[in-house]
Amino acid sequence: MAKLGNVTIKTVSNYARIACAINLQRITNILNDKSVWAFSLANDSSTHYGKSYFDNRIRFHQDGVLYNIHALAIPMFERHTGELMLKLITDFFDIVCLL
Repeated sequence: MAKLGNVTIKTVSNYARIACAINLQRITNILNDKSVWAFSLANDSSTHYGKSYFDNRIRFHQDGVLYNIHALAIPMFERHTGELMLKLITDFFDIVCLL
């Protein structure tokens, strides 16, 4: 096992950031593709082990296939109101969907 070396928390967090950036770029490319002319959202907010979070899935049709992808799961530090959920998803799509 010594030959494998060790991995620091910083290295793991950097790889996680890179993986998230790549996946967000892929979502951006998909949603801005001319063949994807519509998509639907499935939003959910919940509290798990005392931590509130907002979850979003995107469904779209591309190249004859219907996709259902998990787009986002982020903490919600305030109450689960419709207004706050709208702000979170609007902020996300202002970045990801350039339409």
